[in-house]
Amino acid sequence: MSTLGRKLRFRGIPVWQDISDLGSGSTEAQIRAALTNPTMASAVVWITPEVLGSAVIRGVEVPLMVKRVNNRDGFFAIMAAAGGLDYDQAAVAAAENLGLDDLHFWNLHRVTGDPAPPGEIGKVARLVLRHRLDAVHAAALAGATLELGLYVRHAAPLEPGASMQLDWYEAFDGRHAAEEVWESELLSALRDVYLETAARAPGHPILAHGQPTLAAAVALGHTFSATAGIPLAWQQLGPGGPEGVWSLAVRRESSGYTATFVDHDPAADGLAVIVSVAQSGRLAFGRAGAVPKMRAVVEIFHPDPAPPRLSAGQASDVAYLVIEAVKEARRRYVGLSETHLFLACPAGLAVLIGQFLNALGPVVVYEHDDSDAIGRYSREVRLLPAGSRSH
Repeated sequence: MSTLGRKLRFRGIPVWQDISDLGSGSTEAQIRAALTNPTMASAVVWITPEVLGSAVIRGVEVPLMVKRVNNRDGFFAIMAAAGGLDYDQAAVAAAENLGLDDLHFWNLHRVTGDPAPPGEIGKVARLVLRHRLDAVHAAALAGATLELGLYVRHAAPLEPGASMQLDWYEAFDGRHAAEEVWESELLSALRDVYLETAARAPGHPILAHGQPTLAAAVALGHTFSATAGIPLAWQQLGPGGPEGVWSLAVRRESSGYTATFVDHDPAADGLAVIVSVAQSGRLAFGRAGAVPKMRAVVEIFHPDPAPPRLSAGQASDVAYLVIEAVKEARRRYVGLSETHLFLACPAGLAVLIGQFLNALGPVVVYEHDDSDAIGRYSREVRLLPAGSRSH
């Protein structure tokens, strides 16, 4: 079903769906080719009363899935009893005449509610992620790096080496996703990815890459915070291709960036933080819409109007400068409640900054719109410290 496919893609599971992804030609031949393809890692069967009328599901798909599972090549299948069916009814509906592989003896997953509410569908998506990471962990060497892709600006490409490919493209209109989508889907997807990685694939550092927005990059870093116990690094790209791996583990190297503090409204309780690296964010900040009054503004910038590109060590330095400046602002301005983050920087730096944000209370991240030479900022997502999340 389309909702399950969306939740799977958001959690890094590539999806091939028999209804929407079939081409011209024999349906059965294409399904057989897909389910016997070694790169097909898993399958989900959404078993409803309607399945009883599907000869393709009962006679082709489910038997092929069971056969793949029996091959013990890492393939797994999730059988979800939905549409009001109990376990016995779902076993009969999905397939018969499987011999020793009678589905009555399978560990089916029961989905409550008809139609299934989003929370129940999310449980199935997380279950698939859990089994996927179990398989990845079983096949990987101890301490091996897991690859995670995060794509917003275009659909995630098929990358066989990636453990997870978070495909958020359909949730966005350009660089923006609705606040309720962030709250109900995207942040919960990141939370599931973190929790299942910590539980099912412990001891593996993560190397992330992709084409995110800056807000999405911050959210990724915020979820895999500096104290979260899972080392996270980012494969930074430049105009000519990969520029190196950026992470907080890289030793700080002086970047030449500095911080300035500007007093604003003494009656306000917000702190604006402008990080001007790729370009100056000052003028765009002045044109931001729906921004509350600020007690103060901190800008991280380079005195040279055309600074050199950051190295990995310099990126670490700038990330530390941001957190140090925010902490200094909290000492200077008593009563600050929220930090408002305005970035003009590489995605890798946004990830590193995000890894520090759990110590700062609520943080509102703004996305830059290149509507003209100056652009403007728009509110994008509000991040809460771990343990106080409402999503």
